[in-house]
Amino acid sequence: MNGHQLETEIAVGYETARAIDMLFQWQITDGRLHCKLTAPTEGWVAVGFNPQKGLAGTNLIMGCVENGILTLEDRFIVKPGLHKSKLELGSPDNLDDKAGWEAFGMTSISFTIPLEASDPYSHSLKPGQLCHILLAYSLEDNFLHHSLRRTSLGIIL
Repeated sequence: MNGHQLETEIAVGYETARAIDMLFQWQITDGRLHCKLTAPTEGWVAVGFNPQKGLAGTNLIMGCVENGILTLEDRFIVKPGLHKSKLELGSPDNLDDKAGWEAFGMTSISFTIPLEASDPYSHSLKPGQLCHILLAYSLEDNFLHHSLRRTSLGIIL
């Protein structure tokens, strides 16, 4: 199996969305959203959640793997071009089950978040309802580096 096949396998029981050359997968269990994102880069990858279209107000999860070490942050887009970690904004990081790897020119992250918002920088996510997601990646691991690719789409959770 080559690296490209490895990265595009669909996890059993997960819903999927493909956009540009990124694969986002999700599953809802026990009041939590389990997420996986894979993109063709050795830089950061990101997925954002917003009940409305647009960048401002998006709860953004960014991750990278550098020298085998995963960095995964729960962030918030204050306005286009300005995102901050929720810790910087005085709110908790709501990420659990953090994992990620980089191989064959691909980066993949996975995590879980609660469906119910517990701070002003998260959104309550409702199964069966429309959610706007942002998918992006960069060639760099630095979260301040601009994305190479970015798109948004609506999914039904």
